[in-house]
Amino acid sequence: MTISPAEFVERIRAGAAPLFDVRAPAEFWEGHMPESVSSPLLYNDERHLVGIRYKEQGQEAAIALGHMLVDPLRWKRVDQWKKQFAPATPVITCFRGGLRSATAQRWLREEGVSAPRLAGGYKALRRLVTETFHEPHQGFLLSGLTGAGKTEFLNGLPGAIDLEGLARHRGSAFGGWLRVPQPSQATFENSLGYALLRKREEPLVVESESRLIGRVVIPDPFYASMSRMPRVILDLPQEERARRLTEEYVLTPLNSFPQDEVQSWILGALARIRDRLGGMNHGQLDAAVRAAFSRPTPSAEEHVAWVQRLLELYYDPLYRHSLERNESPVIFSGSAKDLMKWFQDHRIRTM
Repeated sequence: MTISPAEFVERIRAGAAPLFDVRAPAEFWEGHMPESVSSPLLYNDERHLVGIRYKEQGQEAAIALGHMLVDPLRWKRVDQWKKQFAPATPVITCFRGGLRSATAQRWLREEGVSAPRLAGGYKALRRLVTETFHEPHQGFLLSGLTGAGKTEFLNGLPGAIDLEGLARHRGSAFGGWLRVPQPSQATFENSLGYALLRKREEPLVVESESRLIGRVVIPDPFYASMSRMPRVILDLPQEERARRLTEEYVLTPLNSFPQDEVQSWILGALARIRDRLGGMNHGQLDAAVRAAFSRPTPSAEEHVAWVQRLLELYYDPLYRHSLERNESPVIFSGSAKDLMKWFQDHRIRTM
């Protein structure tokens, strides 16, 4: 029993679409779909040996070696898979929907578990998912000075896609998440494709971003659509922005991570923008950060002070320069309350 990539895309549009991915862990890391579970038939070392056998002796010899490696582990693999299946039965996939997924499907069927297999595998599904980037996308870019609360605003807005959330990066020198690696480029693209397929509300709203978010790149066709969108601006006074940023980047991390780790992360981010700050400004900020962290208990006001100084010296001028260079028209600017009302009114006008 198989399901076509087009049929699976309809499942994605409808909601949950779990995938049971039997590729090796290294393949899974290079790129996988949201809601997929890594359940290898061959692990990395085993796949490597099979690949060598394929190059040296051909396909039949490689298949024979694969069976020799995994057949003794069949029951262990199947028991693990059955536990991973709960509570719903997903669709089985490998890279091209070939021998590996067929083997997993057969083993499970012989244990009384019926699960469909994705025809064409991950490769065919990815081709359809990434086609969404080439479709015409209309909507709005959400802009605002650093700390204005754009991510929080997006998360409360129907039709919005949080690109930084998908990238696991906030898109600045301080953007990396503590102990959370970014996804691979392919996985980021897959997540964006899923988000576009599931978007039901209009208009589409995304945060104004540079093409690069940390180490991942917004796909060119989608970025071109973004560049044609008009811009709305979320306003918040500088002191309030500094307090929001202090909470997000200092106080909240201190609830989960050791103080020296948070301090090292912040000092490292400052060092990455040293040249743009200038040596004197960087030295003053570095000293202020160290002084604020030297207290036995966190001093919120001391952290707010250096954060606000960083906004004055670096982030606010950078944003204003970017806004001047951007050709997208600004069609509304206001507080979160005013901007939310504007979006609600716009939705009513376009219904």
